[in-house]
Amino acid sequence: MLDVLTVDAASTIMLLMAIEVMYPGKRLIHLFVDNARYHHAKLVQAWVARPGSRIRLHFIPAYCPHLDPIERLWGLAHNHITTTGATRSSLISVMRS
Repeated sequence: MLDVLTVDAASTIMLLMAIEVMYPGKRLIHLFVDNARYHHAKLVQAWVARPGSRIRLHFIPAYCPHLDPIERLWGLAHNHITTTGATRSSLISVMRS
């Protein structure tokens, strides 16, 4: 969606803005996010709290990898690499498909 060099409060706000633009007909947009520092940043919290914001952030509990989709991907990647001896390029091709 967005190509950024670093993930921080500013890039998070840019992502949230892009999500609002993608869903103009939605009254509220609920996002379930992990507890990364940039999600809790004062700038992000102020942006979400502004009048007219349609974004609501919900934080998943810490240490609940079963609720975090990226953890599933890491688990699948680990399983694929350890069971097949996959190389980096073959793993990338699997992730793209």
